[in-house]
Amino acid sequence: MVPHQLCYESPALFLIFGAYFQDKDFFMLETAAVAAGVSKEDYDKFIAYVAGYYSNMSNYHSFGDMKFIPDVSRETFKKILESNPLYSDSDRFYKDVIDEIYPQIEDEIFLIDKPYT
Repeated sequence: MVPHQLCYESPALFLIFGAYFQDKDFFMLETAAVAAGVSKEDYDKFIAYVAGYYSNMSNYHSFGDMKFIPDVSRETFKKILESNPLYSDSDRFYKDVIDEIYPQIEDEIFLIDKPYT
């Protein structure tokens, strides 16, 4: 309920992050991202963004309605999402989530100028 009350992209991020971490093998996810060419530092920044999202249940701080954005590029963010081994498994819904939902909210994740604030 909370993500639906905060902003357009919050429910979609909730679904994307839930799908990304569904197997809960955090070491495997990090290893896959690094193997895809993502630096350890950028992966840690991605994890910090996800932690901030879950802490606030949105990509807005729970106080002051101030938005926060990932400290990685759009390309790196997407590369991390696509590095998940589930992305190549046609029997899982993960690839559909990333390919269909992520593009609909990518601008809202990264832009901080009006009207995205």
